[in-house]
Amino acid sequence: MEVPANANGVLYALGGGSGGLTCFMENGKLVYEYNMMIIETYTVETAEKLARETYC
Repeated sequence: MEVPANANGVLYALGGGSGGLTCFMENGKLVYEYNMMIIETYTVETAEKLARETYC
């Protein structure tokens, strides 16, 4: 995929409001979030924005 500057949007999601996971773009960074039944949420993201010529 081509990644425009400051890209935003969901790439993959599974689950619902009470639990699940998602992988999305936020301001050009790739973010992964895991929601464990609303008890705990784990989030990781790339340190820098993805290069515009990056393809997945």
